[in-house]
Amino acid sequence: MNPCQFFKILFLIFLLTTEILLSQIFGKYILDPIPSATANASLFKHSKNPATELYDKSFNSDLRISPYRFGIKELTPAEINFQFGLSENHFINSNFFYIGNNLYNEYSAELGYSTKLSDKILVGVAADYSTISIDRFSSQSAFSVHIGSKLSITDNLDAGFYMRNLLKSSYGSDSLYIWQTAVVGVSYKIMEDAQIDADAIIDITHKSAIALAFKYSVLEFADLRIAWRNSPSFIEAGILLKDIYSIDFVLLTQYNSILGISPMLGISSSF
Repeated sequence: MNPCQFFKILFLIFLLTTEILLSQIFGKYILDPIPSATANASLFKHSKNPATELYDKSFNSDLRISPYRFGIKELTPAEINFQFGLSENHFINSNFFYIGNNLYNEYSAELGYSTKLSDKILVGVAADYSTISIDRFSSQSAFSVHIGSKLSITDNLDAGFYMRNLLKSSYGSDSLYIWQTAVVGVSYKIMEDAQIDADAIIDITHKSAIALAFKYSVLEFADLRIAWRNSPSFIEAGILLKDIYSIDFVLLTQYNSILGISPMLGISSSF
């Protein structure tokens, strides 16, 4: 291992331990650092909550990518997910995440199922397989299970809950890297074109946090979103351009107090 590779590994470890970045243990947070139990104020249809529902469409796909940081190709996350409506009350969702290059790479594949128990209650479960590889080190894998639910309280008020890694799985046998996150929150439609999400985030290996998100349809073809999380500190602003040749486009900018500004691009298609 040459000095340049050794320095990159040290730098990656610093990033991993500083701000919960990278894959299942530290990341996917880089693509979704401000999670929501309902995701009603999200610009994407997919969320970490396995309780996923398709409304007027039978299929949806989202793709997210964030350009790499600090000139290191290993810090280029990409995520794609698919949602299928089996019937009016039964749904399948899948998610594939990858980040890395030759020096470091990590990927995960997730498959989930959700169902409507009634007009007001939606529940879901998902299973996830993840692998992490670092040059000159042995690879490690983990299998995890996630659960979630959503509740429609009134026409304007929804609540949600989900827990990632129900069984406290980890890479290898090192208990220091066990990750488990629970999110509980509510979403309120303050007017026909405006939605606000408020969530509490509980992580057993990191500080708990609160998050707020606001989405407003400024035009028939455009939604704006601003969001905030207090620990670690994130601010997010983005725009959704809807139904441009049957494709939705998302442009996001995230600000972290340590790592600075990170752009993100996304596309979505439904039919």
